[in-house]
Amino acid sequence: MLSPSTLRHLTLGALALLAPAGGAHGGGPYRGPQDATMESYVGRAVSELPEELRQRARFLGPDLQPLDGAPTHGCVRLQHPAHGSRIDAAADYAFVVSNAVATPNFVGLSLGEARALAGASCLSLTVVPSCGKAEDRSSAAATPASRVVAQCTAAGSSIDVGNQVGVVVSPADDPVPLLLMLAAGAAALFLLALGCALWFYVRYSAARDELAIFKAPKRKP
Repeated sequence: MLSPSTLRHLTLGALALLAPAGGAHGGGPYRGPQDATMESYVGRAVSELPEELRQRARFLGPDLQPLDGAPTHGCVRLQHPAHGSRIDAAADYAFVVSNAVATPNFVGLSLGEARALAGASCLSLTVVPSCGKAEDRSSAAATPASRVVAQCTAAGSSIDVGNQVGVVVSPADDPVPLLLMLAAGAAALFLLALGCALWFYVRYSAARDELAIFKAPKRKP
């Protein structure tokens, strides 16, 4: 069974063949190098596309309907051929371009995963202490392993590409406090084991002395 991502790429590939050329010059597919590898343009501004590619590629909106001409603004959300695929000189290129996206759900992801997901949607993340007050939206320290516990823009809401989304991360997932907690636990176990060893040693010494006194011969009066 085909995955949703594969279906989208197949649909885009079919539309690339059927849609009229969107560039200013039109007239056929982009003539790239023979047997080249397709670069990744997803998550990048449409203005970053090479000029010859912009003039020859097909451009479609979020509804997969062809656009009139090559857009100058917006974010590339999907591309055909896919990133990393081998292409020949006669390949047809198509891009889905959008000026607004649905905010992804970042909660539960690591900060590194959330940043990658935001980048693919032409957004960026900023870590904030809380989402309540405007004065609280100053940047906060975090690590890529920190977990996102809240986001200031609701998942699924429409947001313009290029905007920032504030997220709150859990400090409990920061590896430094975790290592300190593990070290403190190991030290506590060591002290407990040492205390138990001393207690048993004292008890053993007392029992040994009592046994020695019991075994000692009694003196006659």
